[in-house]
Amino acid sequence: MHEFRNIDSKRTWYLVLITLGVVLLVFSAEFLGFFEGIDSHIYDTSFRIRGPRAVSDRVVIVAIDEKTLDAFGRWPLKREYYARLLNTPLSAISSFPPWRQP
Repeated sequence: MHEFRNIDSKRTWYLVLITLGVVLLVFSAEFLGFFEGIDSHIYDTSFRIRGPRAVSDRVVIVAIDEKTLDAFGRWPLKREYYARLLNTPLSAISSFPPWRQP
């Protein structure tokens, strides 16, 4: 009976070591970027399955370009300008479609 316990104990340790080795190998491969392609594919597929969603009107993208920096000074802009922008009604701010540049 003692021999069977010894064999089962060795087998258990081998399985534990093999499992830890495989887990370490998978984590290392993920860290090195080997799964990046499949990860991107699964991510894209999940968005395709989900389908389109309505765009929130609470999100505004503000572009700060060279013309803006010439008018308001160097980066980072003063907080006063951000406060003024946040207090301005959205209808007063000119907007352009995101797929076109003005």
